[in-house]
Amino acid sequence: MDQGRQTRHMGEIAGHLHRVAENTGLILDTVQDGNANSAAVVTCVGELQATIEDLVAEVQTLSGAVHANTAAIQEEGRQRNQWHNLTRQLRMQAQTNHFLSRIAVALEAIQDNVVQVIGLLHQSVELVPSNLWLPSPVQEVNWTFESKGKLYKVAQFDNHQPRFYKEQFNGRMELLYDGTTLLIKDLRMEDSGNYTAQIILKKDDHIERFMLIVYEPVPDPSIMIVMEERTSHWCNATLHCSVPTNSSPLNYNWIYKNTDSVYEESGDTIHISLNYSWDMEFQCIVHNPADQKNVSKQERCYAQDHVRIPG
Repeated sequence: MDQGRQTRHMGEIAGHLHRVAENTGLILDTVQDGNANSAAVVTCVGELQATIEDLVAEVQTLSGAVHANTAAIQEEGRQRNQWHNLTRQLRMQAQTNHFLSRIAVALEAIQDNVVQVIGLLHQSVELVPSNLWLPSPVQEVNWTFESKGKLYKVAQFDNHQPRFYKEQFNGRMELLYDGTTLLIKDLRMEDSGNYTAQIILKKDDHIERFMLIVYEPVPDPSIMIVMEERTSHWCNATLHCSVPTNSSPLNYNWIYKNTDSVYEESGDTIHISLNYSWDMEFQCIVHNPADQKNVSKQERCYAQDHVRIPG
């Protein structure tokens, strides 16, 4: 039942109650009147009874409506709880799927014996086979490079002679140890990709797979400290560590000492509280898998009524 119908029923009940009060008053007046006859009393009582019956009917109707509304509200709440639980389950399933996907990639790499190699821009890297002791003499080695879905032959070692094929690596590749190790110099970002060595032995072949990831050097970071609130004993501060624009993902870690305790936090921005008169040194370490840089800065908390003398 909607709100308008409930309001109407409440109005009708109020009217019935008003009539009950009027009829009750008439009966009392009639009874108190010594000249009243019994017929008048009977009439008033009959009208009162009829009004009470109408009132009971309206109350029952309203009670049924309230019960229906209560059931509807409970059903709505149950459906809302079901929706909340479903949303939470879907979110947990998504997180689980992401975790399982990462495990699958790792397992696939392990199954395929893919060796991950980290390189730094403009530096050199060697792709070295996992099995350094091959069972028989090497007859031929073929190196391929896969990038952006395309496969290229980049080097070959045959008859003790190295050959190089891809212009991208012109003058930057060397074959070592009978061609089983590939040296790449002056690394470029586009050198990232999958490398495969097919080592042909006298009796069988041996396959080595590598995944090379080239990272940019980490720029020199800087620390900015903003004092947000000062009291007579404490300073609340925000510390932000930043580097110039860099396309490679970076991680930020903080190390600072408070009296005899050493704290570590992660993220480019942290919020801390400093005790008045304490000198503290903050160190921000910025790193990627191939490189890292750090910067330190000292700060002291000065109370509101303390004048800081430049030094």
